[in-house]
Amino acid sequence: MDVDLHLRTLEHILRSVDDAHSTRLAESIAEADRIHVAGEGRSGLVVATLASHLTEIGYRSEIYGSPTANRPLKNHLFLVCSSSGPTQSMIYAGEMAERVGARVALVTSALISPLSRIAHTRILLLPPYIPPEAAVSNAAFLREVRGFFEQAAFLFFGRLAQFLGAQSGRTPEELERRRPE
Repeated sequence: MDVDLHLRTLEHILRSVDDAHSTRLAESIAEADRIHVAGEGRSGLVVATLASHLTEIGYRSEIYGSPTANRPLKNHLFLVCSSSGPTQSMIYAGEMAERVGARVALVTSALISPLSRIAHTRILLLPPYIPPEAAVSNAAFLREVRGFFEQAAFLFFGRLAQFLGAQSGRTPEELERRRPE
């Protein structure tokens, strides 16, 4: 396992994120009355960590589809994490959120997808750069490529939460006290 190559690939993905889009997503979160996060499979697990961080910071956030979750409404943000974007349940949920006046944001690696057409903000975690030496000499690395989206999303959401926490006006000590045990 080539850890340096793995880290370089993640760094490449994260550095390719457009800062203006990241700022727009942070502003959308800050302006929303409630944030609903959604995703299927590993993407859903990753975006659920963002909901937890947002709640700790003081935002009203929840995981879409959980038993106690409210439905998206006007002035809410519906944030979908989907590597490829064609998951029917997420498309349907995004369309429903848009119809009731919620804003839709998408974190994805797909330049074009049904979800990207309805998203007002789109964060692209572009498919990983695969250095030529990896393609030739490291077949195991190529099998790992699919997991890079979720790994990059996890890191992106962590950084986004740090940024929002700093913008919240709460001290690091206050934020730490809000953390569940």
